[in-house]
Amino acid sequence: MAETTLGAAGAKFTGAQSRHLACLMLGITVVGIQALMVAPMLTDMARDLGVGPAAIGRAHGAYGAGVALAA
Repeated sequence: MAETTLGAAGAKFTGAQSRHLACLMLGITVVGIQALMVAPMLTDMARDLGVGPAAIGRAHGAYGAGVALAA
């Protein structure tokens, strides 16, 4: 019989489901961290690419909007 654990809402998860949930949460965390990493590097990226920080900010915003629409 499969081992079950009780989730926060009282739902029962098997061991495999718990691992899948943990992987999903890790993936969401990685995407979130990736999105937050651009802000501190904005001026360096703009200088390296020869554009203003506003252009990099707009490009990153457009990328974020595309990701949000795709989700």
